[in-house]
Amino acid sequence: MTGAKRGSGRTDGGGSLYDLLNTAFEGWGDEAYFRFKYEEFPGYDPDEHDFVVEADDRVVAARRVFAKRLRTPGGESHPVHVQGGAVVHPDHREQGLFTRLVEESKAYSRASGSPVVMTYNRHGKVSTDAHLRRGWEYRTLPLHIRPLSPKRLVMDHGSDVLPSYPGVDALAAVGGAVAGAVLPDWLFGRGTELVTSGTVSRPIASASRAARANGEEGEREGSRSDEDVTIRPYRPSDVEDVRDRLAAEVDRAEVAFERDREHVEHMVNYDHATALVATREGTVVGFVCTGLIYQDGLTEARVFDLVGPTAAVGERLLDRACANASDRGADVVTVLRDERPGPEWASLRTDLVMWDYLGDRERWHPILSEGEWRITGYDVL
Repeated sequence: MTGAKRGSGRTDGGGSLYDLLNTAFEGWGDEAYFRFKYEEFPGYDPDEHDFVVEADDRVVAARRVFAKRLRTPGGESHPVHVQGGAVVHPDHREQGLFTRLVEESKAYSRASGSPVVMTYNRHGKVSTDAHLRRGWEYRTLPLHIRPLSPKRLVMDHGSDVLPSYPGVDALAAVGGAVAGAVLPDWLFGRGTELVTSGTVSRPIASASRAARANGEEGEREGSRSDEDVTIRPYRPSDVEDVRDRLAAEVDRAEVAFERDREHVEHMVNYDHATALVATREGTVVGFVCTGLIYQDGLTEARVFDLVGPTAAVGERLLDRACANASDRGADVVTVLRDERPGPEWASLRTDLVMWDYLGDRERWHPILSEGEWRITGYDVL
């Protein structure tokens, strides 16, 4: 077995990084999702950003580094590395490969000038516990899910979407008891929130940030001008206007990952993405992009990004995105945003953004631990 090395891990036959992901995480995703996440992400360099361990000409462990830029209070921009989860083949676990990948990728990030290294994880996972033992810090992500086929989600896929809490089993039993009836969306949403609430504290969004989400203060309830807003499919010619709208959102946040033209083009060009814009008198004032992700028989419609001039326009965009997702056969819609979108949505407190300091902890601790973040589904790729 070789040590961890930088390289894409792509092979002509079996044993590729893609094969590893689908072996370690059954039904991880299709080739289109792999290309979108691993090969087409802006700034990706296969010789720099993939850490792999090989044995017998097969990739048996890997970790992916995403080079991004983080905007912090005062408008400062910093290069930051976000690392994907370390994946290890089931036949090669408990051999120290997870630790090797984490430490070697961290060393690379430190040498590259990243002040912190970040990752996304879920409460209760072995890798989360391992990071916590190593002193990593975290914030809870404001994740909301809307089931589009509630009974199927509960009975067939509950464990794919929700962690293993005792209450989830009870909810599944309710789903079975209703036989052929359709479990109401609002009941499923409230039930999943109740059985999973309180699992993780320290939410990433503050009350003050919630008051400004989706528009300036005073615009939250919408206005007469909202009636003049038209929603239509995104066109390639909209890219600069959408970039400007997203950049304005980044500017308003204390902590946010930057958006540029490449990011907009990347998300809308995903094979399974649909994007909409809101226009007023021909000017783009809002945007939503949703991508379907096929994992182990479950179709998730993930809202990559959403911005509207007012809360009312934002809700219209989200409603249209949900309708499109339903038409395309999605089982569930997921979105990261401060407020729960409505009673038919479940608010889960299970997903985390985690980080470890690579230097100057005194400067970065208050920014990341106390600052008001803007994180969307696109950031959590």
